[in-house]
Parts: sequence; structure tokens; C-alpha cells
Amino acid sequence: MQLPSRFHANLDWALIPGPVDQTRPMDSQNIQNIVELPATAVAESFLTFPGMQLVQPAEPDWWAWRARWDSAEGFIALHFTLFDELGDIWGGSNFAADCPSSALASLLYHMNQRHSGIWLHDPDCGMHSCQHLSDAPFSSETDHHGIE
Repeated sequence: MQLPSRFHANLDWALIPGPVDQTRPMDSQNIQNIVELPATAVAESFLTFPGMQLVQPAEPDWWAWRARWDSAEGFIALHFTLFDELGDIWGGSNFAADCPSSALASLLYHMNQRHSGIWLHDPDCGMHSCQHLSDAPFSSETDHHGIE
């Protein structure tokens, strides 16, 4: 996996639940089966990522939950959604970021070590696993939609 040096996003990228089989990139508009992960378990896993801090607890509900990773090299600011019809089942986490690509790849890997089927979702509905990040539509420009 070879990524450019920096990743920029403005809540248009997300970490999302998807199929457990991550052998090929996918389009989120065409998926049928996704993992159902309890919100509490996913939030706890995010917070075990080195440097990730809780910014806002799930009060009054999970939609308010926020966490942030900060380092001298940049940041990743996570939001939280649910599949409301399923109860407290994680629906994904949009994020803002300005960080080394390796930090984002590490976060995705960290989450997949704890839960199967977590994907990086791009603004064009592409879904990318750790093994296929090099196939993601990362920009070579500083456009806040990809990696510079």
C-alpha cells in the first residue's frame, strides 16, 4: 500500500460499516449486506486508537458524539451516525482531517482489527479497504477531497 503523504477531508469522507468481505473496492450504492456494529463498541474502539480523545459524549444521543485525534502532524475529527431503524447500531463516521495518510490508514487498520467490515467511504460513494487504499480516487491537488 503506497499512499501520497497527506490526506485532507471536510466531512465528505467517512468510515462506514460494509460487507465483511473486503477483497475488492465497492460502490456503497450497490451493497446489500453490511455488518451491524453496536454504537458503544465502535465508539470504544475509536477511543482506543493512540491519541484519539473524546470531545463530546453521546449526550443527548449518539448523533452528538465526537472524537478527535491530534498530533504535531495534523488531526482527524470524527462524527457519529446511527442506523436509526436498527436502534443503537453504528451507521458510520464522517470525518474532517488534515493529517499524514499513514494516520488515516492506521485508524482504518485499527478499527478493522476490532471489527470486521469497516471501510473508507469516498465522496463518490467508493468504498476502500486497507488493502485497496491505493485504488481510492485521491487527488494530487489540495482540494479537501483527497490526499495531496
